[in-house]
Amino acid sequence: MDAGATSATPTLDARIRTASIVVLAIAMSVVMFAVVATMMATGESPGPAAGMLLVPLVVAALAALVASVMIRRVSFKPARILSVHANGGEKGLAELMFRITIISSVLGEAVGIFGLILGIVAADMYYAYVLCGIALMAVLSNYPRARQWRELSTEITQRARSGSTSGSFGHGLQ
Repeated sequence: MDAGATSATPTLDARIRTASIVVLAIAMSVVMFAVVATMMATGESPGPAAGMLLVPLVVAALAALVASVMIRRVSFKPARILSVHANGGEKGLAELMFRITIISSVLGEAVGIFGLILGIVAADMYYAYVLCGIALMAVLSNYPRARQWRELSTEITQRARSGSTSGSFGHGLQ
């Protein structure tokens, strides 16, 4: 790999740094959800509301998790990336990668919020810990991989200059 393949614009580097900080902050919030749920657990037997909320909240958590994965997959399709680059250049591409990383992370965080709610309402920490663990994995899977972002930006810029639109690229982002 040559040095040019990992060069980046200042805009891309700034977006990588900002996305890294935001994703880590979101991950810490998920850990805090588990801590808060643990502190708020009363140890009492859950009321009838817990049974009624269990299935809808678990389904909502699953939907948020699937949305987190799917938005990333759909947004990083080669045709979409080429279109964004054609309209906004490297800055537009950096903004797309940043925006999708944050949206996908927040959807992953929503799983942890559902875990917090279930932990408090159901007075059963199993759901809080499982959903917060899944949320933490979902959020951390969105942590920006700087080398891959730079390589993708460089490759797309080179393809745009040469006029090539065939083939695939950016496998590491999905």
